[in-house]
Amino acid sequence: MRAKIALDTLWITFWMAFVLFGINAVPFHGDESTLIYNTTDYVDQFIDRDLSVFIYGNPAVDPMDQNLRLLDGRVHKYLAGLFWHVRGFTPDDLNTPWDWGADWTYNLNAGHLPTPELLITARAASAVLAALGVAAIFGIGLTLQGRIAAYAMSLFYALHPAILLNGRRSMMEGALLLFGLLTVLAALHLLRRRSALWAGVLGLAAGFALASKQSALVPVALVFIGVGVALLIERRRLLPDLIRWSAAGVIAIAVFVVMNPIWWSDPIGVARAVFAERTRLLSGQVDYFGGYPDLGAKLDGFVRYSLIGTPQYYEVEVWRDWIGEAIAGYDASIWRGVSFGESTLGLIALGIVLIIGMISLFRHDPNRILIAIWAVISIAITIAITPLPWQRYYLPILPAIAVIFGLGIAAIVNLVIRYRRGSVS
Repeated sequence: MRAKIALDTLWITFWMAFVLFGINAVPFHGDESTLIYNTTDYVDQFIDRDLSVFIYGNPAVDPMDQNLRLLDGRVHKYLAGLFWHVRGFTPDDLNTPWDWGADWTYNLNAGHLPTPELLITARAASAVLAALGVAAIFGIGLTLQGRIAAYAMSLFYALHPAILLNGRRSMMEGALLLFGLLTVLAALHLLRRRSALWAGVLGLAAGFALASKQSALVPVALVFIGVGVALLIERRRLLPDLIRWSAAGVIAIAVFVVMNPIWWSDPIGVARAVFAERTRLLSGQVDYFGGYPDLGAKLDGFVRYSLIGTPQYYEVEVWRDWIGEAIAGYDASIWRGVSFGESTLGLIALGIVLIIGMISLFRHDPNRILIAIWAVISIAITIAITPLPWQRYYLPILPAIAVIFGLGIAAIVNLVIRYRRGSVS
């Protein structure tokens, strides 16, 4: 048993290090500038201790800053701010937001690019969380199926190029990945142990997931729906179980609100403003870049950006000229990762494994019910509502695909083992 635990620890540590060591090689993205600038919220809240700047106003005192607080997650802002603060940077060292209406030279001269040292520090804040996701998804596999599933899930996660690219950048994706996975892991343990402790852990993980990025709303909601459905089907000690489930939801909402000071002064007004700003942003992006014309195109985008998984380094074509050399270097390095679906044969094999994994979910088991609702439905919803061929929109479902992949591999391996045992006997 000790040997297995030692091997598990070595495996997790190796892949966590793999995620972390690639942050220097990742090509730059303009959103990194804006997210680093957003760490001024850390300055306001924890250094200057000035909460007045977070009061929601209509009209806003500072429209740009208020808009960023409405739309962007909080976890990366706080953690990246803490990282550069501990490293000795000051607020004067921070860059200003990227100007998407100007070219690279203008942004460079205007101080919109962070220094290499500041960029790596802020990236580390995201990459540490993405790396911890290796341990979280390993725990999901171990809880669901055993070590074969855990090794397969964590391998898929740690090698997926889109996870590596976006998780290493100074953006919100590292936090989104980790706390989304911890929400699922806590839900599995709540179903298994039915304790107030795990209800609290579920609430905390879900709250931090929601505070990481708004796109966590769908998978987090599906986790809670999955837990509720599993409890209703079992109908064992239903009332105390539902009380714990409800308490977890209240904790999640409380954590989100505490992490978002802009919601404190006018929650209803802020909720309306978030919906309006998010709608306006997506509409503007679709109008400018062109959205998916039909369901077939959406399915093609899902396959391209999730299963094939070739990294999408930029969304604006002119960036090819600006970061082309960095892309070539990253693509040629070991840090890029490997997608199992990048070849035709590999994509077919991956599809077969995923089908087997999904079939394995349809059992009368609380854990499988939870995973089926979280993984399968979140994938379907993402395909249906994703408006643009942008890989980052598919990032929330990549852990779900990794979990299904691990279950499929475990089912195949177990089938082979049973067949060989039957042949020997």
